[in-house]
Amino acid sequence: MAKVTTRRKIDAPASEVWKSLDDYGGIAKWNENLAASRILPGSAETGLGAKRQCDLNADGSQYLRETINQYEPGRKLGLVIDDTTMPMKGATCLFEVRELGPNRSELIFTMDFKPPMGPIGMLMLPMMKPMLRGKMAKALDGNARHVEGVMA
Repeated sequence: MAKVTTRRKIDAPASEVWKSLDDYGGIAKWNENLAASRILPGSAETGLGAKRQCDLNADGSQYLRETINQYEPGRKLGLVIDDTTMPMKGATCLFEVRELGPNRSELIFTMDFKPPMGPIGMLMLPMMKPMLRGKMAKALDGNARHVEGVMA
């Protein structure tokens, strides 16, 4: 597995950042990499085992289906990518919220993933990691704009 981590300081209380993450089906409200997102039928809205689909394009033909596998309210939201059209064999993600002060927090996003195509995929890591890091940073920037906008 390969690991990529990115961080973003946000001018808002950690509780507000957490609310944006805990709106599990609403991630597309702030993650600009996504065309849409929704809770899957029969799933809880949030918490351990909650399932969602994130559409990467408007027609939903490119997607991620994810399940929450770690849930510490106010602090951590972990998920596993169960199914995806992205070029990877498996992945987990972890969002961590840290309070830095009364109106300042940090959001940390870590992804562990296994590239496709065995040894050839491992050779692609030097290209894949910066691309993923950029998409992750874009997501965190969108979260900051969303949360800070709610506070304004």
